Amino acid sequence: KKGNTIILGARPGVGKTKVMTNLVYEDLKEGIPIAVYSLEQNPVDIWISLAQLWLFDNHNLSVSFWTMSDIMNDVKHAAIKAEFDKWAKERLPTIRIINASGYTANDISRSIESVTQQLKAKPEKVYLDYLQIIKRDPNFRGSSKENMDLISHVLTTKCKRMNSVFILLSQLNRVSEDKKTPSLSDFKESGAIEQDAGVAVIIERPLDTDGKPTDEVNFWVVKDRYGGHRGKRVTFIDKQSYFVGIEKEF
Repeated sequence: KKGNTIILGARPGVGKTKVMTNLVYEDLKEGIPIAVYSLEQNPVDIWISLAQLWLFDNHNLSVSFWTMSDIMNDVKHAAIKAEFDKWAKERLPTIRIINASGYTANDISRSIESVTQQLKAKPEKVYLDYLQIIKRDPNFRGSSKENMDLISHVLTTKCKRMNSVFILLSQLNRVSEDKKTPSLSDFKESGAIEQDAGVAVIIERPLDTDGKPTDEVNFWVVKDRYGGHRGKRVTFIDKQSYFVGIEKEF
């Protein structure tokens, strides 16, 4: 729903960035104007991940992230690379990927105005990866929780004024690892993050008997201001970082 934030939470290594990239890819296919603020990855790496998804989606090619550059620069795949380059060029007017390392929440808020001018349209969706590494404002002297409350307030206010959708990625508390059923309190520096959100989702990958993540991914909807609390289970194809159709609701 426009004017609302969606919080996607997960423990490190579960795949919250991969979920975001899948969502961004679907938006690109639809031609939706979007902005992506990454505080960890650079824009080139995100484009490599998008190319990885495109290869699987259009040519059913399963290529790992680390071999993408070899494949896309191989003369044997020149036609496919030209096809992807054409696809990406057609979609460049609808997306801006910003390396937001070192940005404060207010920096991000101001940057969105510049992105709007570049896109010649208000971003319908703004992605941010991830909340806990947004730089603290140097003039703020509060606690970590108070700082996170301030960041949440700045971004939520901007989201409402723009009447867009903000998808904010977040880490979870360590204590969440021992819980069988995720809840709102699992979000790190829990407080305004979940209070301000219209929807809060926790991403979970169960472990197999050897302690390795399975290809099942559970999306626990722990808050939904506008509907019921339903969980989704999908399959994650690890090699190309692709999430495929919903298998079950729980």
